Amino acid sequence: MRNIYAYVDGGYLRERAKDLVPATPWLEPWEVCAGSFASPGPHHPPALGTIDRLNFYDAEATDADAPIGAYLKAIQQIPHRSVRLGSIRDGKAKRKQKGVDVRLAVEMLSDAQAGHLEVALLLAGDADFVPVVDEVRRHGVNVVVIAVETSLARTLRSAADEVWPIDPKKLSNWTMTI
Repeated sequence: MRNIYAYVDGGYLRERAKDLVPATPWLEPWEVCAGSFASPGPHHPPALGTIDRLNFYDAEATDADAPIGAYLKAIQQIPHRSVRLGSIRDGKAKRKQKGVDVRLAVEMLSDAQAGHLEVALLLAGDADFVPVVDEVRRHGVNVVVIAVETSLARTLRSAADEVWPIDPKKLSNWTMTI
């Protein structure tokens, strides 16, 4: 059995949910990771086995973010899932996450260096993850990027071993109640 860890950029997942299924914005990250593939390939889930651990990275919820706090708590309560939090800083135009992407990158690289995983599933679309994907692959780990095609950086697509596109039509099947 292969060691498979998923690393989920929570802000990315929530934004895609808000854009694509506004009526049901709370997506179950495990289901999105396992169900996001258009056709069988070398890293098709049945060939892989199961996801051993899912780390969900997001910013801490404030009083104004009560639904997000409930969502993070719901994810944390499911076995083999961990929620890792960064912080929020108020900007001029809107609030911004701080430290979330860096924490995801550091933990993904640490797991690769320690030999904890053979396959890393990265649910994200940002080109900022290209350096960590390159380094994790250098350690012999297969990296599969899971993303909505229209919000996937070309350089991240090129850096990955494989890309599983999220089918927007399936997102409403992968919701969770908070």
